[in-house]
Amino acid sequence: MRKLLAVLFVFGLAGWADSPTAVAQVPNDSYAKYSTGNYANSPKNSPLRKMTTAQLQQRRLDLYKTIPYGQTRRGVPYYI
Repeated sequence: MRKLLAVLFVFGLAGWADSPTAVAQVPNDSYAKYSTGNYANSPKNSPLRKMTTAQLQQRRLDLYKTIPYGQTRRGVPYYI
């Protein structure tokens, strides 16, 4: 029984040592922009940069109203 446990421990240790410790770092452009505080990717001359937060939120709500949607029997909306 002790030999079996010792063999299992050795195989487990060998498997753990062979496993990759770090995943290859793939550059994430979105996170890089967010981490530096420069995550606005609109052009310099974009009219969205000149709008206030309230205007942007109203524009978002207006855009949501243009998307056709239906409702389930329980009144939960689903977008088409």
